[in-house]
Amino acid sequence: MTEEADRMREQPEEWLDVCDEQGNPTGERVLRSAAHRDGTPHRTAHVWLIRRRPAGGFDVLLQKRSREKDAFPGCYDISSAGHIPAGDGFVESALRELEEELGIRAEPSELVRIGLCDTRVDTEFHGCPFRNREISAVFVCEKPVQRSDFHLQREEVEEVCWIDYEECRRRMAAGTLVHCISAEEFGLLGAYVQKKVRWHMVLTGRVQGVGFRYRASAAADALGIVGWVRNCWNGTVEMEVQGSQEAIDRMLERTAASRWVQIDHIAKTQMTPEEERGFHVRSDW
Repeated sequence: MTEEADRMREQPEEWLDVCDEQGNPTGERVLRSAAHRDGTPHRTAHVWLIRRRPAGGFDVLLQKRSREKDAFPGCYDISSAGHIPAGDGFVESALRELEEELGIRAEPSELVRIGLCDTRVDTEFHGCPFRNREISAVFVCEKPVQRSDFHLQREEVEEVCWIDYEECRRRMAAGTLVHCISAEEFGLLGAYVQKKVRWHMVLTGRVQGVGFRYRASAAADALGIVGWVRNCWNGTVEMEVQGSQEAIDRMLERTAASRWVQIDHIAKTQMTPEEERGFHVRSDW
């Protein structure tokens, strides 16, 4: 063990609730170090501070983690995030971390919960195994803040910076930003702000042998929708579509606007938006 690991062990520890996949406490509790050692599922709250630009697009606030942190030291991270002590809730913890780490006070009404992320990490820090399983409630906060409003908790946060969302996404993908941000969560943030949704659909009716897939592909390309479509062995058509809800509705209308096509039923499941390009006709299944 390193001296750094010894120092980490000497710090006061907090108890965390063990939780299920939906973030519900199971009644068991675990020390934070044990949760990170064994990969025990526990809860965290994440807050993204964003600011929209009048000309379009938006910026996100990144915090740079202190180099003294026990995990991911010196990495760029979510605006504010923290573990939820046993017995506490997602919202109260999100507000507390926002104030403790950044000095920003907010009201519960200023947080918008946009999803739940299940993040898993298996690595090593300071010579100790780090097997992390976090069930994170993700919030967006658009409270106007000025640079003078920030009062950083120096043992947690080295600095903060605003960055254009798309630039940050490109740098994350290219590996030119040292970060510990979940790509799935970052995509969820972009989808919320840009109002994108993703649906998995199974369509029944007269949908095979009538040009359905190619009509769907042409409509998707025209409306800026990404995803895929394919025929299934049982005569149904399966597809995933991602874009604004309005564009998806128009795509379905255009696809069905043929005397040969008849859609009797659509079974839909909402999914997490993905980073994807284009719309594709897949091989039959």
